[in-house]
Amino acid sequence: MITQFRVGVFLAILLVVGASFIPTDIILFRLIAGVVLGFALTRGSFGFGSCINRAYLFGSTKLLRMIMILFIITSLFSGFIIFAGGGPSHFYLDIHPINFGLFLGSLMFGFGLSIAYNSTNGVIIALLMSPKRSFIGLIFFSLGVFVGLYPQTRYTWITTSVYHTKSFTNGVFLPDLFGELTLKAYIGGAMITALVGYAVIYLARYYEAKNKFSITLTPFEKEQYETPAYLDNGLRINLFSTGLFKTLFFKPWTLWGSTTVIIAVFILQMLVTKKGWFLSTQFGHLTGKVLWHMGVSLDWIVSFTGLPAKTFDTPIMLLGEQVQNFAIFGGGIISLLISSHFTLAEKSPKFHEMILLAIGAFVMGVGTRLANGGNMGGLYTPVANMSLSGWIFFFMMMLGGLIGNIIRERIKKYIELE
Repeated sequence: MITQFRVGVFLAILLVVGASFIPTDIILFRLIAGVVLGFALTRGSFGFGSCINRAYLFGSTKLLRMIMILFIITSLFSGFIIFAGGGPSHFYLDIHPINFGLFLGSLMFGFGLSIAYNSTNGVIIALLMSPKRSFIGLIFFSLGVFVGLYPQTRYTWITTSVYHTKSFTNGVFLPDLFGELTLKAYIGGAMITALVGYAVIYLARYYEAKNKFSITLTPFEKEQYETPAYLDNGLRINLFSTGLFKTLFFKPWTLWGSTTVIIAVFILQMLVTKKGWFLSTQFGHLTGKVLWHMGVSLDWIVSFTGLPAKTFDTPIMLLGEQVQNFAIFGGGIISLLISSHFTLAEKSPKFHEMILLAIGAFVMGVGTRLANGGNMGGLYTPVANMSLSGWIFFFMMMLGGLIGNIIRERIKKYIELE
């Protein structure tokens, strides 16, 4: 009998065999990193944008607080890596411009995310567990990113920063605020991240306590796994026990577990590639590839996007970022299959849900270009790289998510009345 577990194991073996055909070590590393990230995000139902929905719909801020811990720890390690590696000139840091595009784009991203994916599980797992919605969402998100490339490569209110520090001509690098880039400056930049993160944690706890007896505060089923199984046994870990195997591959991970893996992969990626993690840009590039293969003139695509032809005519296997993107989804699928949680049995979305999904996903896509990044390239990596733009993205995304949830709720009530 063919079970999901066996299919998942088969795909994992197939992935290992396919890895032998990867042309370079860097791309091979991105493949491995992508699979591990996809697995960790899915096992822990971890999503940067979904923290908005969890807080609004359930009154739970646990994911939000864990994201702050993720930011604080990663930025500290990132600072040490940049210092030991010779400074920012030796890395490809995501220090984005501070401008109107950042404020508008991150607001649009949060709004579109809440309108399109009214989920508490994170976008990746929401896509993998809802194939019909996935198809609609991915198409319109990718189109939004592609359309957004037009203004991103042309308008100064997106490309130029109204203020910058000495190390970057187009953004604010927090260690620069402490003078010369000594180790103390990097620690100072990490301390700013820690202070902002702690303030968010404090406010999140206050919000949760205030809603403690509200009917909107219901138990969030994924959070019942707060304590890992191996901690219940006095830290006595049997590496060959079935219990550990089930904890790793069958039971949902704790937020701490997923966070630890994400931090480890990010640190390794900074050391190996000198870059952080970004995701959404590649959907626009992939849309250009698809259009080109469908017969659209490559010259028109290049003219519209303002990007070089090699962005679209280079094989995917030679583009590390796109390989990593596919690997993230591959890791997510393998995770769901091994734990027997992958399903194609879903209700067809209602018409108004399809409209909201299409609009929200498209708005999200355009927003990533105005803000020069999304969840990863606009939020996590900039914060980890100690860029002020990442924190602006975070707060505007939260505001956009709040607005999106309120509007979606009102639309739902209106349709129910009809």
